Amino acid sequence: MGIPFEMANRSLNVGFSGGEKKRNEILQMILLEPRFALLDEIDSGLDIDAMTIVASAIREEQEKGRGFLVVSHYARLYNMINLNRTIVMVNGKIAVEGGPEIIQKIDTKGYEWIKTELGIDIEKEEPAMSAVSIGVCATKEAIRDGK
Repeated sequence: MGIPFEMANRSLNVGFSGGEKKRNEILQMILLEPRFALLDEIDSGLDIDAMTIVASAIREEQEKGRGFLVVSHYARLYNMINLNRTIVMVNGKIAVEGGPEIIQKIDTKGYEWIKTELGIDIEKEEPAMSAVSIGVCATKEAIRDGK
């Protein structure tokens, strides 16, 4: 996984870069030997070198018979692993199923074709700013109220 041995002496993920954390997650998966693994945005924050290492490890594990559910928003990782089924969820429901061709279509056309071709409105949740960030006043109120 390209992780230096010295990292074995450090606390888990303490001082690791984003790429080191992701590679460490893959290493943990390999050591635990699950029959099936869910990788949620394992490519997030990876540069191309780290993504190549992660994709190579996934392919090697696939060859051993390990199953994967890989969640990502980018085609690059999917193009680097042995993808055999694509499922696109919209608004919490399966909207499209297929093979690698679905990834290519999303990569070239975005998600807008789901709306135009399939007539599915893509609901985007826009949380109120008060639900997203806590200001200084809200923090003081929470402390005052014992929350």
